[in-house]
Amino acid sequence: MNVKEIAAVLGARVAVGAEYLDRHIDCAGACFLQSVILARGDAGMLLVTGQLTPQTIHACSLSDVTTVVLVRDSELTAEAHRLAINQGMVVLIVPDTLYDTCGKLYSAGLPGLRI
Repeated sequence: MNVKEIAAVLGARVAVGAEYLDRHIDCAGACFLQSVILARGDAGMLLVTGQLTPQTIHACSLSDVTTVVLVRDSELTAEAHRLAINQGMVVLIVPDTLYDTCGKLYSAGLPGLRI
């Protein structure tokens, strides 16, 4: 699945990285903790989270996670926005909860991260 298809499934708006919507996504994971991203994150993974801080961007970068879905219509801080652009990330924003967003992705056929 590519990011453009994922955005359509979720009814997401693109906050950062519209030029990377053709990026392929292999699986998804959901968490709020940077330690989980560092331990389990991987290239080709989509992260679903409600907390996209500069620290989360750094953790994603270290784990090669380049696409993030931010839930509950949360907004990026100016610093997180700048870091996401500099890292070549895609950030999608959705109105749904973490649970509902994960359900939509699973129903669309995107597998979860194998732990």
